[in-house]
Amino acid sequence: MKTLLRLIFITSLITTQVQSASLLTSNTTSPTLKDDQKHAGSKNAQNRFYDGREVVPRPNIIYDDSSEYLRAGKKYLISGGPGLLSWSLNAGYFVNPNRLYTLTFANQGEVLSPPSNFYAVGLKQFFDNSLFLVGRLAYKEGSRIKYEDSIIGNEVFDETKYFGIEIGLGNTWNWDHWLIGCEWVSIFSSFNNIQNKYVVVHFRGLSTHIGYMF
Repeated sequence: MKTLLRLIFITSLITTQVQSASLLTSNTTSPTLKDDQKHAGSKNAQNRFYDGREVVPRPNIIYDDSSEYLRAGKKYLISGGPGLLSWSLNAGYFVNPNRLYTLTFANQGEVLSPPSNFYAVGLKQFFDNSLFLVGRLAYKEGSRIKYEDSIIGNEVFDETKYFGIEIGLGNTWNWDHWLIGCEWVSIFSSFNNIQNKYVVVHFRGLSTHIGYMF
């Protein structure tokens, strides 16, 4: 009887040790199995790894020296500068760091005519950091050669007045309260001569500007 009890006790002890060892092995290898499954081609693994490199979301951050951040908190700007056969003065009111209303006065030279004056109100929209697109309602007045008087040898000019729209594309970079930039190209198209079956199209280019925001 004592021998039987001893066998039962030893068998129970061995069973308990085997179960403990099995549980320990399972806890130790489980993370490895999960990690292997993650890298073995599951859907999550495809979203996180590509060509041996981990794929992570792009952080939604803004740098403290970026032009967009430096425009934040500003309400007004004034700027001006020379351009190709022209010069301009500008004022602006910020709706937010990436959008502002603008007033523009420019004196634009002409290849075959005296300079013309240009007045406009517009809306400027920044994209990304420094790139902007601006649309303007504009009034342009000046003169053009009507004909040349062959008798006295003088050119006779005719006054011109145009209403139209202008679209410009450029970049502006900011340093603290200061700004520098260039409107690379602007295209003006009149609409007050449509009834006369012709449209006047003018170009402005390389309109630089240096200014101050506050």
